[in-house]
Amino acid sequence: MSQTTKSAHKVLFIGGQPKDWGEAFSEHTHSGKILRGIVKELNIDAQYLDLWENADMERDWPYVTEDKYLQIYKYREDGYDVIVLGGKVKKAIIKCNYWHSPAPLTVFIDAFLPHPAARRSTDDLKEDIVKVMAKRP
Repeated sequence: MSQTTKSAHKVLFIGGQPKDWGEAFSEHTHSGKILRGIVKELNIDAQYLDLWENADMERDWPYVTEDKYLQIYKYREDGYDVIVLGGKVKKAIIKCNYWHSPAPLTVFIDAFLPHPAARRSTDDLKEDIVKVMAKRP
């Protein structure tokens, strides 16, 4: 499930799984509060995507499904910057390469950043997001 916030700059944020809230980076979670606060402050047109549906899938199938690959590819084609948040998600994306895909998934990723809840400072994450957005006007 994804949520949208209106702005000129489009960013897809990719996380692991919805922590029982039914949406990526839910405002009910610590990481969701941090990330959505930054998105609001920077007025980003944000989409949120989780690689896995739940903790069991994250544990038992720590890979990117073909459906998720295609979703990420489509966002990139639609002009979104793509930011991956978290170490487990980064590992899954680096391992992803479907033989019939146009390119390895890493080609579509603009940045791998630490998970919002793992940061010492919200300002660090905000600065890194601004740097990613500055690369592509």
